[in-house]
Amino acid sequence: MKYGKYTLGQIEAVLNKLGGEDAVDGILEGTKQADVRDVIRFLFDRTGRCIPYGLTSSVCDADRSFKFVQPEVSLADRLNRLISSFPQGTTFCFQEEFEQEIAALRALIEADPRFKNCFNGV
Repeated sequence: MKYGKYTLGQIEAVLNKLGGEDAVDGILEGTKQADVRDVIRFLFDRTGRCIPYGLTSSVCDADRSFKFVQPEVSLADRLNRLISSFPQGTTFCFQEEFEQEIAALRALIEADPRFKNCFNGV
């Protein structure tokens, strides 16, 4: 047998994922088509919580009535705090460039479906 390493249960699972007997018959007859693509593994759920790698069980949604207030983030304060953590004389970008870089990074993250939900949390 060409694919002898697979159990009947695994073969049945593939047939189920393809849509069952009618879909598989259609594929074999040439009236239907199946596309195989890499799955995008999401790293954050819709509420902004990180999804641990290898998680196999479902997770209950948090109490949506419990809310944190999103803190106001001042990029100028963040840059000043960063600068204060380095030795005197270390060269840093100007505040405007820092804010542009943060905006560009945020746009990259939001454009990636695996990461875009990370901004839904606090």
